[in-house]
Amino acid sequence: MNTLNHIHKFKKFMSVSFNFSSVKYVNQVDYKMNKYKEAVEALNNLQSNAAYLKERSYIKSSYNDEYERTISQMKKYLVSAGITNDKLNNLEVIHVAGTKGKGSTCAFCESTLRYHGYKTGFYSSPHLLEVRERIRINGEPISHDLFAQYFWYIYNRLLKDYPDNLPVYFRFLTIMAFYIFLKEKVDVAILEVGIGGEFDCTNVLERVPVVGITSLGIDHTNILGTTLREIAWHKAGIFKPNCKAYTMLQPRDAMKVLMQRSRERKTSLEVIRPFVNIEENGRNIPEVFSLNASLAVTLAYSWLKTVRGLNISLKEFADHPATKKGLANFNWPGRYQVIFLDDVNYYMDGAHTPESMEICVKWFRVMTKKSTRSRVLIFNMIGDRDVEKILINLVNCNFSKVFFVPNISGRNNTTDNKIKDINIHITKCNTYRSLWIKLLGCNNLHVDETSIITKYSVNDAVMDISNKPYDCLVTGS
Repeated sequence: MNTLNHIHKFKKFMSVSFNFSSVKYVNQVDYKMNKYKEAVEALNNLQSNAAYLKERSYIKSSYNDEYERTISQMKKYLVSAGITNDKLNNLEVIHVAGTKGKGSTCAFCESTLRYHGYKTGFYSSPHLLEVRERIRINGEPISHDLFAQYFWYIYNRLLKDYPDNLPVYFRFLTIMAFYIFLKEKVDVAILEVGIGGEFDCTNVLERVPVVGITSLGIDHTNILGTTLREIAWHKAGIFKPNCKAYTMLQPRDAMKVLMQRSRERKTSLEVIRPFVNIEENGRNIPEVFSLNASLAVTLAYSWLKTVRGLNISLKEFADHPATKKGLANFNWPGRYQVIFLDDVNYYMDGAHTPESMEICVKWFRVMTKKSTRSRVLIFNMIGDRDVEKILINLVNCNFSKVFFVPNISGRNNTTDNKIKDINIHITKCNTYRSLWIKLLGCNNLHVDETSIITKYSVNDAVMDISNKPYDCLVTGS
């Protein structure tokens, strides 16, 4: 007994000794994490994208006024951050706009170029878990330390020059991305447009050798217009003189505008068709991913041919082992992703337009067609969208439970994904709940209001269904 007691005392002593010797390291880690958390807090206190877009939607201005408020102002911010026009023009960029599939197309393109041996930068939005996911080097989110380091450098410079007019959230991150890609000396940066194209802050670039336009649809109508012609005009705003532009088959009205704008901008525009087959570990992936991958491979090939003098055919490039590895190892969490956790099968896809939700529902039905489990829906939608047109795709999925939740992971969440005025978002979720009940009634479907629930956070919904055999679709934005 005494022996065991001494052993336990010795183990405790060794543990204390080890912890004492590593205090300095632990303190360094804590310090770095605190700097990161402080950076995220400061970032979240900038004007949000939603507030900025709502403000802009009420402003009807001329082209020159809009350009001055967006692109010209962005140039001033960049100079304040130490990024001159000459420096920015030294950055090799592949620029991608579109309504649907921008993120996956960029991710496919980045992965392809990385597996061909190039140091890549990748700027995308939104993030899934942490804001640093938006800025990646060689496929990996920048570290907490680097994020904090670069954030505070840029923040303090901008605060000095623009104390009462700091950039909004997305614009600030775009400045950060440009600065980081230049400092980290990437070979090529793949940039996903935020909203539209013509007046998007990523469009401050003047020299872009290769651009892509993914599938077009109706979205952000308060900013971009209510017709495909208007939306296509904005998306084509990323066309640059003498650059190579690629798109996929588009609705007739949209294609006419893209062709017209390519002529105006002296840009060569080519329409690609799917030629890449995507298989992800034998799982069923919607055909649209093959189309996005085909556009991505074309963009990567065009950049290598234009900038690096690649001298093989597109087919040879697509069949190259590095290209195939890049596509096979492509990772885009939150898009047609399946996670098995606590006896629940979670099917996740960030569909946020009627068209993308239709594809999402087809994928979910295929994935669960042999399942005997009950179905659950977890849904939210941000921004100013016609949610009824999106939800109508989901009402016939026979969900036994439906949760409407804001984009908050848990009740103690104070860092990333911070949402101000939570009551506003809960009210929105209650509106979606009422809309869901209405749609069920209109489609002569059974309505059990006790199974249609608004929750405070995602965790609350997850806790409600954990350890029960459900197939749960998590979708929206």
